[in-house]
Amino acid sequence: MILRKPWALSATCDELARRDLPNVLQSASRAIRDAPAFSASADDVVHLLNGRAVTALGLRAEHVWVYDPSGLLVCLASADGTLLRPRLAL
Repeated sequence: MILRKPWALSATCDELARRDLPNVLQSASRAIRDAPAFSASADDVVHLLNGRAVTALGLRAEHVWVYDPSGLLVCLASADGTLLRPRLAL
């Protein structure tokens, strides 16, 4: 009997390569669908990915999805009305 870890892939890399990946993989932002989005500047992205907070006046939420200028999801953060603090880099 083979025990699988909950995070283990159930398909081989070859099987995944044959599948239509856009239909198999989903954005991490689907995990918390009601979280607001924040579009960060390139400089802000560098700060956030290095664990530093950036200014986000008026934004207050426990979970905030942060996107770079090209629309790439870069992290999950929290905002207290003044600062946006990174919680999980993606």
